[in-house]
Amino acid sequence: MKSKFSNLSRLLVGLINGNVHEFNVADDFNSMSETRKWNIHAGPISGLGFALSSELIFSCSRDKSVVWHCSENSSKLGSYHLENSCTAMVIDLPFVFIGDHGGHVTVLRIVDNQPNLVSKLSAHTNSITSLTWDGNKKVLYSGSSDHLIIMWDIGGGRGEAYELNGHNGRVTTLCAAPAAKRVFSADEHGKLMCWDMNCKRVETPEWKTSDCCEKCNQPFFWNLQAMWQRKVVGLRQHHCRTCGSAVCGSCCDNWTTYPPMGYETKVRICNDCNARMKDNPQNFK
Repeated sequence: MKSKFSNLSRLLVGLINGNVHEFNVADDFNSMSETRKWNIHAGPISGLGFALSSELIFSCSRDKSVVWHCSENSSKLGSYHLENSCTAMVIDLPFVFIGDHGGHVTVLRIVDNQPNLVSKLSAHTNSITSLTWDGNKKVLYSGSSDHLIIMWDIGGGRGEAYELNGHNGRVTTLCAAPAAKRVFSADEHGKLMCWDMNCKRVETPEWKTSDCCEKCNQPFFWNLQAMWQRKVVGLRQHHCRTCGSAVCGSCCDNWTTYPPMGYETKVRICNDCNARMKDNPQNFK
């Protein structure tokens, strides 16, 4: 079940059968009465949004669709279909952000009730579980079953994305507090984290690809030709989290936290980055 509460004492509730119910909540919050019901989707409701300024109600579902209705007369005004099941949604008109089961975030721009695809944000390796929006900084946060939170700098116009690594389980809920410059996150194990978004962040590097260790040149286990020529056993590939190099275990045998990149728990880094951190610690704060 998904719910959305507006500042006009209107409560929207989305059910597993695809229906959306609207309730009027009493001023003392001790009772509520149903005012309307929509039979909108063919699958469970996974996200609801109410745009008060435009009097629009948005809903998304596991049936891969996003639908918006007029909140005044209940008429359907538009829809959009995704390639994967919708799992989360947040709106800040004219933009609508929809997370899906494939780990993507679809960005739509609604103009005269017509959807226009702006972009598709792809960085997660598992389904999106939660979205939250910082309207002050124009930053979108996405949480996923891959244990990762990604900060998308939408307003910056440079396509920057920053990772927040602190959970060891599926991220279940995100909530931005723009006035306090904080983001709260919770996971399936009950861990609650508070992220300071006022500090300087560094983009995480892309992981490099190589058939041999980029430090010692030893072949990885799939590089059969090099293994045969050198008469050696191939090694397992790892990646340095701070520079992205593809390295073997011996060249990446250091663990550290690095909050500017969002690593609040210890991650693997290569020997070169470890040496740079020890020699110039002021550059890694």
